[in-house]
Amino acid sequence: MTAGQTIKQIRRKQKITQLELANRLQLTQSALSHYESDKRKISIDLIKHITTALGITMNDFFATMDS
Repeated sequence: MTAGQTIKQIRRKQKITQLELANRLQLTQSALSHYESDKRKISIDLIKHITTALGITMNDFFATMDS
């Protein structure tokens, strides 16, 4: 699973809309959509910010990504 797919899966599991997560991250919905669809590369710093916004650890994120 890619980082973008992992973000999307966790976001949906938590019943958070793209717009809500984008607002938490101070991104546009369009930018978040591009990250989730792997049209943009995600930096490790952004992953840290996303995990904080989703209330999960980096370990949880990468464990989900590996599953």
